[in-house]
Amino acid sequence: MSHKKIYVNKNNNKNQDTLVLQQEMLDLQRELTKIIHNYEAAKYQIKAHILATDELLQLGSENMDRVDSLKNKYNNCTCSQPTVQADLQLTPPSTMQSAVNSDTIRDCNPATYSIPRD
Repeated sequence: MSHKKIYVNKNNNKNQDTLVLQQEMLDLQRELTKIIHNYEAAKYQIKAHILATDELLQLGSENMDRVDSLKNKYNNCTCSQPTVQADLQLTPPSTMQSAVNSDTIRDCNPATYSIPRD
């Protein structure tokens, strides 16, 4: 932002000079208000991004816990069912809730395995 410098002309009367300076001050105040508004909006967006990042980190941690649990569950499994590999895949955040609500995972035997809830 560039501002024109205002030179007070000694030939003009003092009231004219005062009005010009007051107008410049009002213009600067408006620009400052815009800057403050933009700063507050940016601060709000940064906070929202931080919260979203925290949520993604939490989901990643939950996925890793789930993978570890499934690895431990199938560690000694000698079955030939191809579903074991599919069960070990990570759940994307958008489907995480539906996966948790499904509450069952296939096991090597016909019985089902319940996901423990926190």
